[in-house]
Amino acid sequence: MRDSYSFFNSLLKNQELAVKLLEENQFPESLPPDAFVFYLHFSCLFFMFFKISESNNPPIYSYEEGQTILTFKKEYLSYSDFLPDELFGN
Repeated sequence: MRDSYSFFNSLLKNQELAVKLLEENQFPESLPPDAFVFYLHFSCLFFMFFKISESNNPPIYSYEEGQTILTFKKEYLSYSDFLPDELFGN
């Protein structure tokens, strides 16, 4: 998380930057209305989000500039799966 915008003071800007990235790359999907972009890499070429409506421990989706799949990638089955990888580098 060291190389990311993932702290409180950047969270509101993350949504805006994620939408801009999708538009610039003409990605066929829009960011879901209930998406919460909690992680944006400093390069602004990669972000992760979850859908607020999915559960208390929702799956984590990602987008990376240049990806070949035309949908958001399910990066983790749950937020609790994401945390150890990010915090401990598993």
